[in-house]
Amino acid sequence: MDNLRTYAFIDRLQPQLAGVVAASAPGFLPVGGESALVVEVQPGILINQAIDLALKASPVRLGKSFVERYFGYMQIHSASQEDVRYAGGAVLKGLGFSEDQKVRPSVISAQIIQKITPHHAQMMNVYRNGSLLLPGTDLFTLECEPAAYIFLAANEVEKQGNITLVDCNEIGAAGRLSVSGTPSEITQAKKAAISALNAV
Repeated sequence: MDNLRTYAFIDRLQPQLAGVVAASAPGFLPVGGESALVVEVQPGILINQAIDLALKASPVRLGKSFVERYFGYMQIHSASQEDVRYAGGAVLKGLGFSEDQKVRPSVISAQIIQKITPHHAQMMNVYRNGSLLLPGTDLFTLECEPAAYIFLAANEVEKQGNITLVDCNEIGAAGRLSVSGTPSEITQAKKAAISALNAV
């Protein structure tokens, strides 16, 4: 059965998140300030039809697409919010979905680690796709499902304060986010992330 797992419009990509996408995107690289849309569907192969519908409907650019074991994912972006919204509407119409059919995100885990140790930081830096995690800073980690909603959470966290985006992985069974900062910044980051997911 076809399933719209994630449909999340990003009004304005934040610069760190745009950088993380650019570091791992095989397609057209987004920049901060652009609008974006992330879509996750099941079965995974259905994402190819979604991409076709979006790119033929509007002059958006495909930043990333992926088909994993069960789900398909795409991220499109443009300087024009109208173009992104129109492309998204074409995807919904073409696949026979309405936006209210999307799965609502749920938080699997939300943790704060205070004053992370040097060896822990070094291990996390091996696998990160964002900025370096520095020892002594506080770390906030978030895990949610469906995975692609972590993209929305990461963008809202970056809007709220001066945090460092360490890692954001929006593909797979669950999405994972890691950000670092001062104790007050990390407390605010946790509130922003959970609020963003609850507001979907």
